[in-house]
Amino acid sequence: MRRPEYPLDCGELRPIGEIAAEVVADLRFRRKVHRLHSLGPRAVGELLAEVGAERGVQTIIEQKLDRYAEIDPDALEAAGGDKFWPAPVRNIVNGRGARASTS
Repeated sequence: MRRPEYPLDCGELRPIGEIAAEVVADLRFRRKVHRLHSLGPRAVGELLAEVGAERGVQTIIEQKLDRYAEIDPDALEAAGGDKFWPAPVRNIVNGRGARASTS
């Protein structure tokens, strides 16, 4: 899946949640997030601090951290929000227009 592009025309701006959902659906992004998470909280904190410093958005990141820190882990798990949803299954078509064999 392609990463979303930011439109030049302000009339075409999409909600940030829609853009975020597309990014999270990207399988490469998911794998990188899993890898980073496996390194522990220090690595996640370093990434957030680096992005905050580079983009001048440290305050915004801290506000979002405050909001996310309020999430009840049990409620999140019950709602299925603690894991990425399954990747979509797509039919793969060979060059002649026929479905590729799975066997």
